[in-house]
Amino acid sequence: MKITKGKPIISQVPEIFLLQYDKFGKEVLDEFGDQYQGTNADLPTLLNFWRSDKHKYIKGSNPFFRFAVGNIIYDLSNKTARPITPQESEIALGNESLTSIQPYEDLALVVYPKNKKNKYHQGHLINQAKENKDIDIEEPIIITGLLDVVKDDKFEYGLRFDFNKDGLTIAYNAPVLLKEGYFEPTDPSLMINGLPSEAAYNDLPGRLNRGKRVLINAYESGDIGCRLIRDRINGIFRLNTTCYDLAISHNSGGTHIIKNFSGLSLEEITNYKTRLEELKERQTNVFNKRLKTAEEKIKNINL
Repeated sequence: MKITKGKPIISQVPEIFLLQYDKFGKEVLDEFGDQYQGTNADLPTLLNFWRSDKHKYIKGSNPFFRFAVGNIIYDLSNKTARPITPQESEIALGNESLTSIQPYEDLALVVYPKNKKNKYHQGHLINQAKENKDIDIEEPIIITGLLDVVKDDKFEYGLRFDFNKDGLTIAYNAPVLLKEGYFEPTDPSLMINGLPSEAAYNDLPGRLNRGKRVLINAYESGDIGCRLIRDRINGIFRLNTTCYDLAISHNSGGTHIIKNFSGLSLEEITNYKTRLEELKERQTNVFNKRLKTAEEKIKNINL
């Protein structure tokens, strides 16, 4: 297990580690195999683990595996550990506690209002999400935390996602997932919900489309997103939504676990929300200034 090594950006520094083929990892995989071996949650890379323990970490990632092992990890750890959420992923990035050998990781499901793919999953997740009165089903929805993965041949991939019976599923709207572009790693919104506050389109002028990180959104390319992935390409950590195949997995995937973390303090949440409002105000002022300059130039054009 590994404690965050960077300068703490929050008061309670969480313990974060990559799910490995150690004693705990073997217990998790044994339980996972009893429940899910042969299903679409069963990653092809896991075949190596039944034969050898030479690998340092459990390779591969897809949403079925992520949520299935999440419940097992939670139970085997006496309810102290689980896979990280998008917000906790950003906390880990800020504290430099993610391993460099693991390029991508499934963090959440993404539900779009006009999704034409995986319609059974889509409808089932929306029906559960709309029980929360704060959720607008006409906007993109992030679903993370813990979900129950149930065998069901009526659903795509033979598996169904049910909201956790103990209320440990986290769901919230994410309108920014209708956009894509660059954003700054210091964006305070990342500490609130794991997503940037402004991901401007690449063809817009000015600072709103500049930054050191990228949000890639399948919604804009016509391929409606169904999973939120954090990946790393050419040293850049990206947030990427994709629905190419919910079951697909690669050796470069992995699962980070967080332990003994109760979340940000009320003071920290208030601080980040204040910084977010200040950032939005600055962005609005910059936009209005440029708009005024453009209008003055138009007025001065001799027709």
